[in-house]
Amino acid sequence: MRTNTYNATTGVITISQNRALAIAETQRHYIDLYTSNKQEYQQLREDYAFPIKMILDKEKARKLSAFFFGQHGSVN
Repeated sequence: MRTNTYNATTGVITISQNRALAIAETQRHYIDLYTSNKQEYQQLREDYAFPIKMILDKEKARKLSAFFFGQHGSVN
């Protein structure tokens, strides 16, 4: 079991560099999924049962992926 790294005083959760990199990579994937017109992402949207023509702008896609990962911003 992982150590709880939430600091109740500051409201900050500390994560490892590897975890931050994994979150950032996953966030980039979802941003590409929601914003790209590339065939591979169109196929994924179909596979995931997303509306095929649904494309978000990058800021909306970033905010949506941040919501999925409980972030109030992006991971750098």
